[in-house]
Order: sequence, then structure tokens, then C-alpha cells
Amino acid sequence: MAKTVDTYSTIEQFRVKYNELAVNVGDISGLRTENQETVIDALNSLEDKSFFFQELIYTCTASQTEFGLGTSMEIDDFNNTLRLRKDRFQVFKNSTLLLEGADYSISAVTGNIYFKLSLTSGASAGDKLVVYSFTGSYLGTSTIGAQSIGFFTETAANTIYNNNDSGVIINGNYADAANRVTALSGGNTIAMYGQTLHDGNFTVDTGHTITAPTFTDSTATITGGVGTGFSSITSTIFNGNLSGTTAVLTSTVQAGGDITSTTDIIAGSEFVIGSARIDQTDLEKIDDLTNGTVIASKAVAVDVNKDITGFRNLTATGIITADSLDIEGDVDVNGTLETDGFSLNGVTVSATATELNYIDGSTQGTVVLNKAVVVDANKDITGFNNVTATGTISTSGELDGGSLDISGDADIGGDLTFAGVTFQEYAQDKVSGLLNHSSHTNITASYDDASDKILLTGVPTYGDDDVAALTVGGIGVTETYTGDGNTLQFDTDPGLGLKHSGNTASDKIQLDYEVVSTAPSSVSGTEVGHLWFVV
Repeated sequence: MAKTVDTYSTIEQFRVKYNELAVNVGDISGLRTENQETVIDALNSLEDKSFFFQELIYTCTASQTEFGLGTSMEIDDFNNTLRLRKDRFQVFKNSTLLLEGADYSISAVTGNIYFKLSLTSGASAGDKLVVYSFTGSYLGTSTIGAQSIGFFTETAANTIYNNNDSGVIINGNYADAANRVTALSGGNTIAMYGQTLHDGNFTVDTGHTITAPTFTDSTATITGGVGTGFSSITSTIFNGNLSGTTAVLTSTVQAGGDITSTTDIIAGSEFVIGSARIDQTDLEKIDDLTNGTVIASKAVAVDVNKDITGFRNLTATGIITADSLDIEGDVDVNGTLETDGFSLNGVTVSATATELNYIDGSTQGTVVLNKAVVVDANKDITGFNNVTATGTISTSGELDGGSLDISGDADIGGDLTFAGVTFQEYAQDKVSGLLNHSSHTNITASYDDASDKILLTGVPTYGDDDVAALTVGGIGVTETYTGDGNTLQFDTDPGLGLKHSGNTASDKIQLDYEVVSTAPSSVSGTEVGHLWFVV
């Protein structure tokens, strides 16, 4: 019975009714609902968990895949409209339970209600698709002892934690069905979608990182590993380029790329580039230097022509290489001096220290031991012992020596003399002496010095008679030698069946035959071997 107080009730009556009502209703702390701020909140929480069940049955057509809103089967066989809440329904085709994601999907969501179901594979004509749609307070609950808990639990300290297995997805715009995210990706267990405001400190524990395409405070920005708009950076390790209008480096800075500035770069101690350390003293050596001019206590830089002027003493422990070397004073070389040429009093010289010693103490026109050879004013030289040449020896004058050994060709433009006579006369005399002697048989040699000829005369040992005696005709060949005419003649005997066609030099031997119309009756008086052809 309701506890009421009318206008005539006393305060005592009001007190009694109130106490009875308080006892019947109980204290708010006794509520077991999630929201216990007020009785209304508790009742709303109960309403949210009120149980609802709906069975929908569809008789499928051939290859049908879609059911519900906007399809040919917007209502089921009993005129019921498809309404589903996520994870609060089951789908059967005939007697087979279908799995969401593998066998079907849901779409067309408004708020938290889905109005469309799509099969992965088309149904057969006459198939029964049965959907059991429900709500209730038991979804997603489990039991720990005698306590029933949901996916989210509020503790006594008014904190909330989740109890599901895979993770949490928070969509900023829940009504945006087309872009709502329903699956975690990339190994993440918590995902937030939509613009998010965080008022307070954001802390990441040791060993973890914050990753984003762009970080910005509306002034400075870090995008793709490139930072811009920073007013100052302190104690930072750089892996890219550092650029700005003025860079003040007051602590250690490690840069993996270029450091550029439109004005000054001010460092507190020193720069380290690779394995080289550069401090203020090192930098002062290149400060205010002049290209092409040597300045005391400054580095040396050549000018645009690669020239440098102003050295006092230059000492080298290695090789000095130059296209030309102009030395006005003394040269003291302890090692090797290699150059294309240097100038001494206007004379270009290319030599080592040892080679320069070769010309020290040499005498023009005379060969001196261990010294370079220098011809005299007449281009003459005297005193060679042995001279060996692998190439050609050319001279416009005389080449005098005790002996001359030439292993290759000798190309002599003038006369070559031996013992006061020309090489030609000397050679002819030598050859004449070799040929004109009494040891020859049937040969006599004579030398015609005026015509530069050596004449050889030979006496024959065989005559025409000897040839005729050695030549003998064979069978059928007759040999005739006429001694006075030096003629050796051979005549042939044709033989049986052959005859001479004439008796001149153009005579030929031909077959002895005759063509007749009848066979001869007698062969008397006819040469033996004569042939008749009867046609």
C-alpha cells in the first residue's frame, strides 16, 4: 500500500509514514546496479539491461544474400522488422549456426541498432534463415565466485576497468556508421578514433615510445623526422640537418647531417666531425685568412688560380710534385726531388738530388768518370770507353772508335770507309780476292774495277754428242741426231691399225679404217691392220 500523507496529517503522522517508507524502500547503498548516484540513475541502469527477445524467420530465394533494411526481404515471413544489437543475436540457416565474419556481416546501423544482415554465400531457394535477436543483462558477464561482473567494472574507489579479452576500441563519433572502427589492428589492444583532448601530463613509462606522423604545439613541428619552428633545442642528438637563423650550441650536439645557419653558429666548447675535434683555436686558423697569401698563424688557402704566395721556408719529408719550380736561392734536397721541371736562373731542370750531382764537376767535350756527358761548343765529345745502344745511333759528323760492334741494322747516309778506302771499294776488293783463285774447276773469275763488276767464265764439260748418246728412243720411236745441225729428231712407227696422215711437221697418227657398203671379198694388197666398217 502506498505511504501517503494528506493535508490533515500531523507531524507525527508524517514521521511515521516517512519511516515506514524508508524501511520499505531501503538505503541507496544497498543497490547493486552499476550507477548508484540516484534512484533514477539506478532505475535507468536497470532499464538499459531489460531483457528483450525476438525471433525472425525468412524463407530464402535462390542465391539470396541480403535481409533487412533496403532489401527485397525488409521484413520476415511474419512482418517483423530486423533489429539487431551487436553481440546480442544468433543466426541459423536451416539447422546450422552461422558465424559472424565468416558466414555473414551486419550493417545499416543507427545508434546501437543494426538493421541489415548480409550472407557471405547465397542461400538456396526454400532455405530457412532464422535470427534470434535479444538484449539482456547477462551479455558479456562472467562469474567470480558468487559475484557477477560485466565487461566494465566500477571499483569502490570509483575507477572503471574492463574485463574483456582482446582490447578496447573508442570511437569518437559513434553515429558515423560508415567510418566506425570495430576491429583492432597492428597488434594494438587499445585504440581511440576521433579528435581527442588531453588536459594534463602525458607519461610513457621507460622502454616505450610515442609514435605519430606529426608532433606540433602550433609553433614547432616534427614531421617525418624533420623538426621546424623550434626557438631553442637543448642537449639533443640530431640525425638529420640542423638549420636556423642563429644556432647557439651550449652543450654537446651530435649531428648526423648538415648544420647550417644564415648567421652565426655559437658553440660552447668544440665541434666533433667524425673522429676530428675542432675547437676555437682550430677555427681561428681559418678566420680572416686570405686566399693565395700566406699569413702567420693562419691556414693556407690557394686563390682561384690555385696559386699561393708568401712562404718563407718550406720543408718536405716526402715528394714535392709540380708542373714548374722557380727557385731564386739555394736548393737543399736530402731525398728525392720529382718534378716536371724547375727553373734555375732561367734554365728549366728536371732531376733528383743524385742526378744533379751527376752534372756537378762534369767537363764539356770530355767523358768524366761517374759524371754526366756534356758536349763542347762544337758538339764534340771524347773519351768514351764502350758505348752500347739498343736503338739507332745518328751523327752528322764522325764516329771514331777502336772498334764498332753493331747488332742491328746500320743506316749510313754518307760514305763508310775502311783502312782509308770506301766501304764499296773495300768490299769489292775483298770479294774479288775470295773469287779469283786457282782452286776453281772450269770457272775463271776476273774483276773489272772500272765498272764495279766481277766476271765469272765457265767451261762446259758436256757437249751435244754427250746428250745424243744419253738419249735413246723407245719401242716405235726412231732417234736421229745430226751433229752438224745440233738436231736430235724422234720419228714414230704407227704400228698395226695406225697410219700417218701425211709427211709434214703437222702430221698426225690416226686410225687406219674404211667405211664401205659391202664387205670386201679380198684383203690382198691392203696394209695389215686396215679396218672396214660396213654400213
